[in-house]
Amino acid sequence: MPNKHDIADDQAADWAVLLADAPDDSELEARFHDWLQADPTHAQAWARAQHTWQALGQLDAQTRHAWPDTNGARRAPDNVSPLIQQQPTPASRHYPLKTLAGLAMAACLMLMLLPGLSLHLSADYLTGTGEPRAVTLDDGSQLYLAPESAVRLAYSGQQRRVELLQGKAFFDVTPDTKRPFRVISGSTETTVLGTAFSVDREENGTLVTVEHGRVKVQDSSIGTQQTLTAGQRLVLSWGESATFSELPAADVGGWRRGELIARDLTIGQVIDALRPYQSGTIIVTKAFARQRVTGLYRLDKPTDTLKKLAKAHGGKVHDLGPWLQVVTD
Repeated sequence: MPNKHDIADDQAADWAVLLADAPDDSELEARFHDWLQADPTHAQAWARAQHTWQALGQLDAQTRHAWPDTNGARRAPDNVSPLIQQQPTPASRHYPLKTLAGLAMAACLMLMLLPGLSLHLSADYLTGTGEPRAVTLDDGSQLYLAPESAVRLAYSGQQRRVELLQGKAFFDVTPDTKRPFRVISGSTETTVLGTAFSVDREENGTLVTVEHGRVKVQDSSIGTQQTLTAGQRLVLSWGESATFSELPAADVGGWRRGELIARDLTIGQVIDALRPYQSGTIIVTKAFARQRVTGLYRLDKPTDTLKKLAKAHGGKVHDLGPWLQVVTD
């Protein structure tokens, strides 16, 4: 369940879109300032949004030719005005805006770099944005890592243990009855002898899906244990619940082919699947994200996919610099 700060960040993103689309609407601006003053978390969320837009605001029309090509030309909509010109926060009345922005960017960089540094130090295999990877392990098993994923290995004469630290991985395991193959993702442990299966680690849980063979899934946070066979999936929300479902075995690990097979997913879920393949940030309005879709989507061409998805469902993608896209309905 989203916490108070996550909700405020979502609301700040919504206000960003509304204010950009109607910069001269005084009634809208008054409602915005009422929201800003209603709760301290609103001001904090808006400050975070402002820092992002301020960095992007340096990319004016004269520098657009230098924007990197990220699978699609970037062009900001003509009706978007720089949001950093809105009323300053109380802190910005006492300190120069550039100084505050510099401090905020430095703090943000530290927050972003520290988790990445920790992953680099602890992971045996790590992938970046838009960078899938295939690895042959010492026992001949195949490991496929999706973009923005990381694993740590512990192989010995008695065990084969892989810890999924981030993202998602697909395993095609070489049988060895003397050394069970275990995958750890948070409180979830998946054990196999010989099979092919996918494990996705999310913020608050794990998804285990089997292509062929059989696996045993245990989760200590909810005290559950279940055996899965081909075409079966278990969605575990740590400390809360386990949900079983079935799907065509051919759908399992489709991301290895650069594909997302969506069967009655929300647009928000499709966009979440695109994020590890796309540099920068994608913001989507909540109403548009709730729409449900079914289809085959290309993950290896994220910008094209995002624009086609939005157009097909009555939405629009606003390119606000090379590192920010806002999707509206």
